[in-house]
Amino acid sequence: MACDIKNLLNENVSFLLRTDFPTIDKNQTLTQAFKLMEKYRIDRVVVTENKIPIGIMTKKDVLNKLMVERTRLVSASRLHVSSFYTPNLYHVDERSTVADAGREMKEKKISSVAVMKDDALVGIVIRMDYSKLLSSCEEISSKSFASSLKKVVRFGERITSLREIFLKEDVVYLPVVDPNNYLAGYITVNNIADALLFYQKDTKESLRKVARKEIVVEEVMSRPPLFVYSSDPISKASKLIIEHQSRGVSVIEKDLLIGIIDDNDILRNII
Repeated sequence: MACDIKNLLNENVSFLLRTDFPTIDKNQTLTQAFKLMEKYRIDRVVVTENKIPIGIMTKKDVLNKLMVERTRLVSASRLHVSSFYTPNLYHVDERSTVADAGREMKEKKISSVAVMKDDALVGIVIRMDYSKLLSSCEEISSKSFASSLKKVVRFGERITSLREIFLKEDVVYLPVVDPNNYLAGYITVNNIADALLFYQKDTKESLRKVARKEIVVEEVMSRPPLFVYSSDPISKASKLIIEHQSRGVSVIEKDLLIGIIDDNDILRNII
C-alpha cells in the first residue's frame, strides 16, 4: 500500500479509535489504576464519577505529583486517583476526522482525546497511534521527521533529576548510552512513574525520600534500544513505535546518535 497521509488524515476518527481502554472511578487507588494500565498496555486511564467520564489520568500526571511532600508521606494504598487526574476530558465528536483529533491534541498540547457520541464515551485516540499513518511510507526518510537531542542520558544519572527534565521540557522519550557511549536503551515518563510508585509501595516511609534519590537510570530504563538509521524509511520507525508501544525511537547516522523521533515529532510533521 502506498504512502497516503493526506487521505488517511481525512478518514473518520474511528480509523485510530481505541475502543478497548481502561476506565476507573476517581475514588479507586493509584495502585489499581496502574494495574489496569499494565493490563491494557497503555499509560493512561479515563477517570469516572458515578460511571460518567470526568477526566483522564496519565503516568505523566502521576509523575508530576508523586514526589511532592504531601504524597511522599502517604502509603501507595492510600493514594487515590482523585488526587492525580486531570479534569475536563478533552474530546471530539465521533464524526470528526483523524486530522480533527490530531489538531485538537496539537492545539491543546495533550497526548490523547476522547471521542464522544452525544454524551457517551465511545473511545480514545492517542497521539502515539498517529505512527500508524506512516506504516506504508517507504519514500520518506526517518531523518526528515527527527528532532534534535534535548538530552542524552548516561548511566549513573538519577531518575529524580530526569523527572524534572521530563516535566519542564515536555519530553516523552530520551535515549540512554552506556559508559562507552554506545546506545543502551531508552527511558520514558512511564519508566520513571512506574519506578517511583514501586518505591512508594515497597519502601518504609522514613526511607522513601532517600531511596528514590538513589535510583539510577540503568535500573529502570527500557532495553534493548529502539533505533533507526537516518536513511531508513519513516515506516520503519513507525512500525517500531507501534510494535513496542514506545513513545519514540532514536536516530543513528554514521554510527552517531543524531536525534530522536517521538510521538510529538510525528504529529508535528503530519498535521
